[in-house]
Amino acid sequence: MIIKELKKIKAFYIFSDISNFSAWAKQNQPEIKDLLAILYSHAENIFTSHNKSYYKRVVKYLGDGFFAINEYNGKLFLNKLLNTLQDVLSFISTFKTAIKKSKLHQKNDIDISFGLSFGSSIRFYLNNNKYDYAGEKINFASRLCNIAEKSELCCEIDLRDYIENNDCFKEIGITSGKTHNIEVKGYGDIEIYTLGKVNTNNFNQKIINNATGSAQTIISSYPFFNK
Repeated sequence: MIIKELKKIKAFYIFSDISNFSAWAKQNQPEIKDLLAILYSHAENIFTSHNKSYYKRVVKYLGDGFFAINEYNGKLFLNKLLNTLQDVLSFISTFKTAIKKSKLHQKNDIDISFGLSFGSSIRFYLNNNKYDYAGEKINFASRLCNIAEKSELCCEIDLRDYIENNDCFKEIGITSGKTHNIEVKGYGDIEIYTLGKVNTNNFNQKIINNATGSAQTIISSYPFFNK
C-alpha cells in the first residue's frame, strides 16, 4: 500500500453507531442487511457533499456505524459547526422515521448515538484513489460515541461555549446541553458536553442552498432536552 499524499487539515469528526446492535442482531440476524442498508443510505445522503472541492463526506462504514468528517478553516468554523449539528439532527430524525416505516422487527430497540470532536488531523490518499484520516481527535470522537446513550450527541467540552453563546444554534432549536465528568477509555476522568436525548416529535425542516451549492437542512423546531 502506497500513500500518495499527506495534508494537515482541520475538521469536525463524527462517529455514529447503532445502540445495542449486537443484542438486536442476535435476535434478528436475517434482517441485519436491511438495517445496515437504511443506515448507510441515510449517512451517505446527509453527510456526503456532491461538491468534490467541499470536504464533507462519509470516510468509511464501520459495520453498524460510520465515520464522517466536515473540514473547515478558521473563517468558516461556526458555519461548519452549525452545518455539522444540522446533519446530526437531520440524520437522527430521518433514520428513526425510516426504521418506523420499515418491516424490521423489534423496532423500538433500534436507536443511534453520536460522538463529535474537532481539530487537526492528517488526510492521506492511497494508491487506489481512496483516502483516510489519522489523528488523536479522530480517536477521541470514537471514544465519545462509545459512551453516548441512545439518541445522544456526546461532544468534547470545548464546543460548549460555541454552542451556548451563539444565537445561530438557538435559532435551529438547540438550547443547551449538559456538562459532566465521565471516565473515557484512554483519557481518564474528563469533562464532556452532551446534547441529551432528542425530541423528534416536533421536527420541521427546510432545505436551502449553502455557499458551496450543496443542500443544507435548517431545523426550525428540534429541541434537545436533558434527561
